Amino acid sequence: MELVPLAEAELTYGSLDVLDFGVDGLVYGSLDGRLHGERLSGSMRATNLAPRRPDGVTLPTLRGVLVTDDGAQVWVEVDGVATTREADGARVFVTTVRFRTGAPSYRWLDTVVGLQEGRLDRVGDALVARGTIVECRPTIA
Repeated sequence: MELVPLAEAELTYGSLDVLDFGVDGLVYGSLDGRLHGERLSGSMRATNLAPRRPDGVTLPTLRGVLVTDDGAQVWVEVDGVATTREADGARVFVTTVRFRTGAPSYRWLDTVVGLQEGRLDRVGDALVARGTIVECRPTIA
């Protein structure tokens, strides 16, 4: 497979609730931000409904809308795993990213399987998720 740069993502939590059910929990939040890339750029808003496991792992489950800089609407689905890095306590994540759109100039996104690696940072009072998204292109013969 070939990994091709797609976009840098930066999303800030506007609200965040952490629910504790005793043995597990749920993280529920809304995010706003931007994707920046040569082929894909725009503003994005999303909701994260992430199950939290007893081992401290969360499963990011974002659904949202990207409005590209030229006005196209793109549905975005992000699913993955977030862990705490032992070395520095940072919250890091790896996710898949999928897209769906009716915009003719972005139809190519409908078949993209994206991969994202990133981290969650505290910036002042805000939590900011920053990640790098790549397109995973098949190369198998």
